[in-house]
Amino acid sequence: MMNRAYYKKFFLLFSLAMLMHGCIEPYDFETETFENVLTLEANLTNELKHHEVRLSRSFRVGEDMPAPQSGAHVLISDDAGNEYLFAELAPGRYESVEIFAAVAGRSYQLHINTNEGQYESAITPVQHSTGIDDLYARRTTYNGLDGIALQVDNYNTPNAARYYRYKYEETYKIISRLSYHNDLIYENGAFVEVLKTKEETT
Repeated sequence: MMNRAYYKKFFLLFSLAMLMHGCIEPYDFETETFENVLTLEANLTNELKHHEVRLSRSFRVGEDMPAPQSGAHVLISDDAGNEYLFAELAPGRYESVEIFAAVAGRSYQLHINTNEGQYESAITPVQHSTGIDDLYARRTTYNGLDGIALQVDNYNTPNAARYYRYKYEETYKIISRLSYHNDLIYENGAFVEVLKTKEETT
């Protein structure tokens, strides 16, 4: 009697689960509205280099990637009347024709002209940069992970930049605990110790 009631409950739950599973239908998502806008990626710094601007168009949900904006006329102007023209090196990738650096205290504006329209950024002044007073490593715990933090000390004047970006190249130095001043070479049928000719401890 007990087994029959158990099987009835099991069959009822199984049937209900199958009915719920059978009601699931895929839904094809379609965007009702789409605005084709220009997107850009650019950083103007005080580095003396060829600066870069990347242009693309927004894309619909479901599309793989944005389409690069080609054929645009791109330049940067400053408040001293200088203009820096950009050339398209690859689809959507523009690089300044000449090397230049943003000067602290001067204002800059980005101008873009495409077949779809003309665009201008806000006139933005370049803040004064601050030097590094001290750079050191300190053992720390971050998000529960034990590691080393590189920390920077500097003095920020009221008219200096408030945002910083540091670029660095990683390297390493290994000093062996075991150091031998002699090498073992095979000479005239026997092994002979000779003074090392190159430093291999570090």
